[in-house]
Amino acid sequence: MSTGVVAADLLIQRAAAALDAPGPPEVGLDDLGRAMNAGRVTVEMLDDIGRKGSAVVDHTLALAEAADATLRQAAQALLAGRPSLTSYEARRAVVRVLRARHVRYARVALKPEPVMTAPAGVPPCPAVGARYRHLMIRPGRYWTDPVYEALVLMEPDDLPEAAMLALCALTRVSTHELARGDEYGQPATTLIARYGARFIPAAVEYLAHPERHGWDSTIGKNVLGTRWFAPSAGNAILAAAAEWPDAAAAPLFRAAFEAGWNQPGEFLPERDWVHALLKEFADSPYGSPAQPLWLGH
Repeated sequence: MSTGVVAADLLIQRAAAALDAPGPPEVGLDDLGRAMNAGRVTVEMLDDIGRKGSAVVDHTLALAEAADATLRQAAQALLAGRPSLTSYEARRAVVRVLRARHVRYARVALKPEPVMTAPAGVPPCPAVGARYRHLMIRPGRYWTDPVYEALVLMEPDDLPEAAMLALCALTRVSTHELARGDEYGQPATTLIARYGARFIPAAVEYLAHPERHGWDSTIGKNVLGTRWFAPSAGNAILAAAAEWPDAAAAPLFRAAFEAGWNQPGEFLPERDWVHALLKEFADSPYGSPAQPLWLGH
């Protein structure tokens, strides 16, 4: 299997070689088990296991980082040779070739992207109106703010576009008091759900520009270096978007999955477009999206 672009294929081979790089000796768990059963475990033995374990984890992380960087170079080379592809399509193509050529790396996945890329055709987001600007600082207990309370009382079609970006910011405020029933009010996600597809420009603006809106775009990883974690800033917004009627949320979820933001898949409703979307992204270069909660029932 080949991408059809020599430079990209050579970089894919280089990524496979990086993943094959020999590492430090693995921890001898069998020897440790025998020593424990025989009562021969020593402090020196535990220290040695700790050092070896840390070295293995560091090596695994280094390999994953090197392979990720090289596969991204391969995707860029493929784009240069086949400019009709999108960035996502190029990444999917090179990871698909890697997985096909090297079955042992069938589960290799790229790091998620730190930001969402705007879907085609999404108009610019309206600016925050002066009336709602104070909500951008994410005040605690915002649901008691008179301006916010006025939004809650509006009909969906009357909700102002000038408030949308402020609602995005409010999704990062803890609503534990509401969840516990200690206070009465409605969280910002309830309003986002009422906006419907009108909210897409605000969601895209917010999730494409952490430098403007102050959310953390860091890509996390587990302690073993075997799994990446996308930024969580979009989770609440996407959960609310899942309540929009028909397929209104499809462009937003597609943009999320093309960025490797797979966790929000669990919020997807049981609809025909969702089945099609999950099938389309089953071979995503970032790994398949999280399964909707209803699929586990």
